[in-house]
Amino acid sequence: MRRAVLLTVAMLAPVLRGGVVHGVVLEHTSGLALARAKVSLEVLSDFQLKPFAAILSGRRGEFVFPSVPPGYYVLSAVRGGFAKATYGQKRSNGPGFPIPVTADSEIFIELRLRRLGAISGRVLDENRVGLPDISVLAYPVALPLRIAAEAKTDDRGIFRIPGLRPGRYFVRSGAHELADKQGLAPTYAPETALTRDAKIVKGDLDYEEMDVNLHPLPGRLFRLSGFVKNCREWHSATVTLSSDTGRRQTKVQCGGRYTFENLAPGDYELLGEHQSEENKIPLNLSAHLELFLDSTNDSVHVELRDTPVVAFGVDRRDTSGLRLDRAAVQIRRKDLAGESEPRPAEPKMRLQPGYWELTAAPPPSHYFKDVDAPGWRRRSKAGQHPDWYEFYIEPRWGGSVGVSFSSRPATLAGVVALRKKPVCGAPVFLFPVTAETRRRMNGIKTAFTDAEGRYQFEGLAPGRYLVLSSFDFGEIGEEILVDANAPSVLLEDGQAGALDLTLYEAP
Repeated sequence: MRRAVLLTVAMLAPVLRGGVVHGVVLEHTSGLALARAKVSLEVLSDFQLKPFAAILSGRRGEFVFPSVPPGYYVLSAVRGGFAKATYGQKRSNGPGFPIPVTADSEIFIELRLRRLGAISGRVLDENRVGLPDISVLAYPVALPLRIAAEAKTDDRGIFRIPGLRPGRYFVRSGAHELADKQGLAPTYAPETALTRDAKIVKGDLDYEEMDVNLHPLPGRLFRLSGFVKNCREWHSATVTLSSDTGRRQTKVQCGGRYTFENLAPGDYELLGEHQSEENKIPLNLSAHLELFLDSTNDSVHVELRDTPVVAFGVDRRDTSGLRLDRAAVQIRRKDLAGESEPRPAEPKMRLQPGYWELTAAPPPSHYFKDVDAPGWRRRSKAGQHPDWYEFYIEPRWGGSVGVSFSSRPATLAGVVALRKKPVCGAPVFLFPVTAETRRRMNGIKTAFTDAEGRYQFEGLAPGRYLVLSSFDFGEIGEEILVDANAPSVLLEDGQAGALDLTLYEAP
């Protein structure tokens, strides 16, 4: 197989100029070739990794990047059901080492992909007989709960939850009504209603945690229903119910009754939506309700109103004419089941009532300063994301969201060295210490050193940061930074900070 790839390269070499990066993608455990894996080559430029080219591996796992200009590159591959693998990475989720390419380079690389983890087991009744058609969910060990993946039991009560990244998980069955009308409450493995008593299950690559059995607790289940009001009878509306066990959706005629059965006690959100057109005039109606359900309730009516119009604008003070689109302001809706995909904010938008989140990525000449939004004091029970600002849109009216920026950002630069030698392509992690600074920066930032070991961050909000350079971590948290004795730096408005670093190598 390698001979065939070399032959292809030899045929292309006289025609194309530049170095050649080629190789093969294999499954880690078996060594079998992985066809149709996405292989990406990124170039190190301006202290960042930027996309250069991407192709799919061939039927024998082979790939070729001909005519690669001189420079430093990072090579990676990924395929559905597998974790991303990067050449030279020390850990499964870690960054890779840069590949130096010259005009006459011919580099062969073997990438081995590891399968994402899985959790399997059975859901058993009081006689230890498997229960079919039960929802089973995996949550990362953190509060509030966020669904990582889910599955349903088969006719033998067996479930398998695939696609899990390394980490620790709670496993929980969903609410269910049996044939004799007995209710089963959501239950954590092995048999508890409380997270504090739940079994913590390991998730790892090329690993399946087996025999994670659940014994659902009996419990009362309830019904939630009501009428959908304020839209024409010949139209239909969609009603979505969300909770920490996911979303359920139903379509009903306007004026008709929606119903959700077999609900466990807990917090819920209802979203009603209707879109149509009358006499060439578009109708866009919606409603949002929050409730705690602890008994059957047949009178929670969804009263649709005009979907609120929300105006987004940039505070013109100290922005040097920065526009909304150039500031890359993004928004997304959230509920108890999770967040939607982000989308760009526009000057005027119709947005469904409920909880929303906002962030921005302005050019390096500015930093994201603040948000003035309606309902910003109201907090979702889903918890606030550390990298996003949260706000609430009332069902009856919209409002305006003002986003402000400063044209006096700070910078931070330095050199990363190991045993007095500069390190090329080393990731440098910049961790904002306070929650407010982290939201302004839209999370933790990463830069990469150039051929001389230099790194640089621009567009920084004032505040204190922890800084660490290491090839040992793909993701950084405060605990890792403290254990590594990461140095800190305090930056003021417009300050040009400097901090040289020693490459950290984990023990």
